[in-house]
Amino acid sequence: MKTAQTCSEDCGRHLLVAGSPALARATPGARWKAYAAGLQAARPHRLLAPAQQSFHSAMVEPIFYNRSVRTNGGGYFTPSTLPELSRLGLQRLRDVRQYLQGLGPTAPHRAVRILLGGLPDSWRQHVERPDNPPPDWTCSSDQAWVCREGQVACYARVQPDGSFRLDPSIMPPGQVQWAPCCVFGAESIVASVQNGQPSLRRPSVCYLVGPWDELDCDPSVWGLGKQLIADYVVKNASLRILHARMMQSGIESGGHRHFMGTPVFPQLWRGLSSPAAAGAPSSSGQGPLPADVRLVSRLSQGGATAQRRSRGEYEQVDYRPPSLLPASPRPAPGQRDATRRLPPPADQSDSLSPLIGEAQPWWQGVWSRLVGARLPRDVYVFAWRLLHGALFCGGYFLLTAGLTSNSVDGHCAAEGCSGVVESWGHMLHSCPVVQPAVQWFEQFWEAVSGEQVAMTPMVLVAGFPGAYAPAQELADLWLRTRLLFLHSVWVLRCKRAVQGVSFTASQIGALFVGRLRRCIKSDFVRASTDLPEASGVCRLWFGGEPGGRFDYAEFEARWCHGGKLASVGSAGSGARRVLSLHVCASAPVPIPPSGSSQSSSPLSALSV
Repeated sequence: MKTAQTCSEDCGRHLLVAGSPALARATPGARWKAYAAGLQAARPHRLLAPAQQSFHSAMVEPIFYNRSVRTNGGGYFTPSTLPELSRLGLQRLRDVRQYLQGLGPTAPHRAVRILLGGLPDSWRQHVERPDNPPPDWTCSSDQAWVCREGQVACYARVQPDGSFRLDPSIMPPGQVQWAPCCVFGAESIVASVQNGQPSLRRPSVCYLVGPWDELDCDPSVWGLGKQLIADYVVKNASLRILHARMMQSGIESGGHRHFMGTPVFPQLWRGLSSPAAAGAPSSSGQGPLPADVRLVSRLSQGGATAQRRSRGEYEQVDYRPPSLLPASPRPAPGQRDATRRLPPPADQSDSLSPLIGEAQPWWQGVWSRLVGARLPRDVYVFAWRLLHGALFCGGYFLLTAGLTSNSVDGHCAAEGCSGVVESWGHMLHSCPVVQPAVQWFEQFWEAVSGEQVAMTPMVLVAGFPGAYAPAQELADLWLRTRLLFLHSVWVLRCKRAVQGVSFTASQIGALFVGRLRRCIKSDFVRASTDLPEASGVCRLWFGGEPGGRFDYAEFEARWCHGGKLASVGSAGSGARRVLSLHVCASAPVPIPPSGSSQSSSPLSALSV
């Protein structure tokens, strides 16, 4: 994501410097101001706790409508609750500190004492301290120069857009008045002194926001989600506001609609609230998938009166967070005061927007991990449909077509599966034809990773993190190999359904090994060759990342764990790298022979 340091259209920074003389250097247009107003409507929340703020950052905090400043009843101060503060001209903590310093031995006003009692301990210490701590950054009165204070001061000339770079070789003109200032992006600059001369490491572009006495917001305190306000550009702000409005319109209309950018709960994991609650579907841990049980149960309950169900009826599940659920009926006018909810206590998060400030669900990372696997497109489509519970199988066909479980159109076509409904778990795991291949894949994964795991439907088909969580360095490899194996089963199953050609476990293993070798070779080509340069066409024709290329270190981390699948070596004294493929039909585990037993296992399919 482009940040304020690298993007010129950063409405976040202009939002922060609004009302500051720094805005005169780069005044935004009407469109930028409209997006800034929309970003303010999204109500950013606090990222830093009061105890983590510095002295100057705490002094710009407002007194009124600040959820960190609590009254005795748990609410926040408003001009109507303490009108004496407004009459005294106290709007921010810096005003309170100036008021206390001007009193001398005189006792402060009663309203000020009440306010001091509601401040956090760190803010109260900053307000009552007699001296001012030395600032880290100072700027000139005309905001044309910036100085980083320290053992040896470093200066920089501020550009018209507010950016600057520290340069130890330049010096400001004489007779310059300095004032403490706020600088955004300064955390990436480290100043040190070597042989009496200042030196800089990791230079970065910073922005002068303005003097602390003229600011109304600290850019390092407030943000949306986990990012600072200044990190949001025009496009990010507009999409966030549009998304919030669309979600709100769905709530007001009484329905639940999904919009691009919102997380979707995997239907295959339905019924499992968290990884800790995964457990085993049965006492022995060898039971079917909960999705299979639910599918067969709905088919058995339909009976002869089963009607055609729309796709949305089966897949629609309300996984909205509590803040997005429809509001309860409003109480009568006489009961509103009694049922009015008080603001959250001071120890809770200072979130001002339930749409933005809520914690992310535990299952949201499944989609980003799927995208990061970089698998072939057909495997992506297969995995996406499987997680959504929309992969075509016999039982899913019966459910969407409104047929009963007695229809032979939804039964498994393998030998020994007469009258068995073809569910997702049966099709990819429990079928007698697939079971020898599943046992072989269990040995294959143990040889590659060194981890022994029982390939139950919850582990292999659902990929639920509560059933099996590999080591961090093996997580991506487990996802790729598991999806390639399941997709190999799916391809042969579709061929049998269309052409009537049966398959064996040996063919599953051979197809999986072949797809795995092709993926390894493809990634090695991307690591060793500049594809846009070698193609002889314009680089702009290649979408996605620049050339889709990554280095050898990333390739080895992806495929060369333990040297079981592949390894990379050098060819002679040159820098040319050579790929050695170790995975084949006989290594690391020989694929099942053609005459593999197809006897039914304890993981039998569900029949109704």
